[in-house]
Amino acid sequence: MGNIEPSGFGDAMRALCDESTADGPPLYKHAYTGIKFLDDMVCGPTAYFHFAGPPDPVPSFHYFIWTDAALILLPMIEAKRTGAPFPARWPLVWWQVYQLVTMGVGKQVFWVLFIVAQYFGSSSSQTKSVISGLDAEIVAVSFVLGSVLPTVAFVCFPSISTNAFWQPFPTWIGIVQVAYGGLRRAVFGRESVYGKGLLRAVGAIALLPSIYAHWTYLFPILSSEGKLSPMKAAAEDLLKWDLVFAFVGDLLGAFWQRESSWQAVAPILASVVIGPGAALAGVCIWHTL
Repeated sequence: MGNIEPSGFGDAMRALCDESTADGPPLYKHAYTGIKFLDDMVCGPTAYFHFAGPPDPVPSFHYFIWTDAALILLPMIEAKRTGAPFPARWPLVWWQVYQLVTMGVGKQVFWVLFIVAQYFGSSSSQTKSVISGLDAEIVAVSFVLGSVLPTVAFVCFPSISTNAFWQPFPTWIGIVQVAYGGLRRAVFGRESVYGKGLLRAVGAIALLPSIYAHWTYLFPILSSEGKLSPMKAAAEDLLKWDLVFAFVGDLLGAFWQRESSWQAVAPILASVVIGPGAALAGVCIWHTL
């Protein structure tokens, strides 16, 4: 993040939200919600992905978009497991925080609070935590409708509108969780025989593109130095290190929750061979067992 201001990238992002441009008002300054405070919050991340995202994405964006499913799913699963410590119970609030302070910073704070709360709380790290079939079903459905669909819209049809719509995906997930969860309970009751299987299937589907991205995009990321424009290079640098620290945070969290020596070692080894996104997708599947 230290390169944002020296590179001029900070000024370039602010110009999209706060300053006048040669062609008129700032490109991303819109009344997205009609509430100035919220509109300003949306404008910053939207302006960032103007440089980092499609139609001309930086190398790390490819890696991010194919591997971030586990980064989103894992805290959602943790929130629904029995005995979830206090910090884990509002994962979607945490994701909005990540968008303000970056994933790399936010996830370190999340896991430190998680571990401290679990260690000193009534829920011991040695206690077996499980997720119910119904909660697993709600997590799977809300992830697909609230996160996957807005992401697909942004990647396939890049525009200011789809970019801005994608930013508050935690809000869309939360809305789907409440709406689908309420309807599901009212119509079909509180039992779900296929919920865990559905969530495992989502985890398995997330695992495959994560492997693809690790094998396909890691080398372009490592070799992109000096090949990008100054603005693209600054966007790439921020996203690349944001991903590194986000994955490290979640892998340390998985290590803390290990139930055997193999569960402690496997995610780390898998991160090297098939990538951290795939390793964490495997952790998501394990946490539904």
